[in-house]
Amino acid sequence: MAYYGRGVVRMKISDIHNAINDFSYAITYADNMGMAYYCRAMGYMELKKYNSAERDYKQAILCFSYLPPCALFFNGLGTAQYRLKKYDLALENYNTAIKIDSNFVAAYNNRGTTFFKLNRKEDAHADFKLARLIEARKEKQYRWQYIFDYVLPKFVDDIDTYLFANNLDAVVDDSFLFYIQRFVINGRVDCSELLNATININKYFKKIICWDVNNETSYRLLYMQVVKIMSLLHVGKVSYSISHYTSESTVKALLIDSSPLRLTGVTKANDEYEGKPLYSFLNISEDVGRGNYAYITCFSPGEDDHNMFRLYGKKEKKENSGFCLSFRSDFFNEQLSMDSIYGRKISEKLPLFRCVYMGRTITNSDSTWYVKNVGGGGFVNLEDVRMQFDVLKKIFEECKSLKLDIVKKIIDPLRYLIKTDSWQEERECRIVKIVTSDNGMQGDNMMEYINYASINDYIDSVYIGCNAMDGNETSWTKFIQEIKVQCPQAKCFLSRHKNKIMN
Repeated sequence: MAYYGRGVVRMKISDIHNAINDFSYAITYADNMGMAYYCRAMGYMELKKYNSAERDYKQAILCFSYLPPCALFFNGLGTAQYRLKKYDLALENYNTAIKIDSNFVAAYNNRGTTFFKLNRKEDAHADFKLARLIEARKEKQYRWQYIFDYVLPKFVDDIDTYLFANNLDAVVDDSFLFYIQRFVINGRVDCSELLNATININKYFKKIICWDVNNETSYRLLYMQVVKIMSLLHVGKVSYSISHYTSESTVKALLIDSSPLRLTGVTKANDEYEGKPLYSFLNISEDVGRGNYAYITCFSPGEDDHNMFRLYGKKEKKENSGFCLSFRSDFFNEQLSMDSIYGRKISEKLPLFRCVYMGRTITNSDSTWYVKNVGGGGFVNLEDVRMQFDVLKKIFEECKSLKLDIVKKIIDPLRYLIKTDSWQEERECRIVKIVTSDNGMQGDNMMEYINYASINDYIDSVYIGCNAMDGNETSWTKFIQEIKVQCPQAKCFLSRHKNKIMN
């Protein structure tokens, strides 16, 4: 999928030779990838390699033979054969395209041209007349409609997702559909995850843009770009340790008293620039417009990190006096569920996102913000993240008439994943909950925290700072015994003595 996605982008910027190479790689890894054959055929048509185009159009039709036939493929095959002066064969394929879709304007025009070559001028004029009577439909939109109607269901295992996709052309216009398609073929994650993300955010999007429907398409582009960036930052299936560093009193409440983990309001965060770097990056004034309110809980990759013990969970400012809680991967939502992020109600597990660290270059009196690093463990392509942030900025700058109230609410989930580069050594990840600001609660009236979920069943390991409980081993032993009653599966260690299990 990654080669195919890059090939589509290269086709868009007319880098035809490299696009064809990407489609060829995609076919090498999945020789039944019909859309790769179809797109490569279009590339060959651009290069006037009509024999190669004819072969690929035929292969695309063969790959999708188990689906309802696509008029677009037969129209393309007919055009390749027309260029090869195989007029009779071209005519057959244009007839097939029109039989499949009697409103396909391009096929009527192409068949009319072919009739002229065969000296059937009356038939040609009849086709041209029909083409003018039918409301024109862009080929691009037709392509995306076919993909959502027929190709995607084999990737999608959720019936609600498919039903939505099957009627997508009635919900959105062709420009939005085009961006969704680029989103799907990006290759970052599978189709069902991205489609679910698109669907889940739709209700919230409709709600926040209702005050400015004239700019709906522009908001859609901005919205989808935010979600696309969040898909890059989404940790997904966690394949490494994820830990939360906290105090003795909090560990007692969470593991012994079984109190729920809290999401804390960003006003209580230890970073005075919390929520500000994205505004600076986009040159948005903090005083104009109003966003929502965010609650977060922070995590770090790995476990028993000396630097994190020095910074967090300290008792009476004493370093290494806190605790490290290492979580199982199933505590987090592996799917990119944007719907779960919004609202005060906790309806499902929250996804885990990497934080982005932004720095700035200062020249004379100007300062320019840029993506410097990305938190979390595992691999994420930093250049790809930078590029997507630049696209976000470009969309925002080109859409001059957008209302900042709405813009701020669109970018809020991303806003609270961004920190200044002075914190990048923490490599932080977060779960985020956005509470809309239209419920009459603002500023000091907002709750300091939201109860999230009990964590007893999700703790894999507990690390005790060497100065916790004043370094008293008797206190450690008693505390561990209490933890094991509520979390029997948890392994307990003394920080910096990882090989000694304290059970």
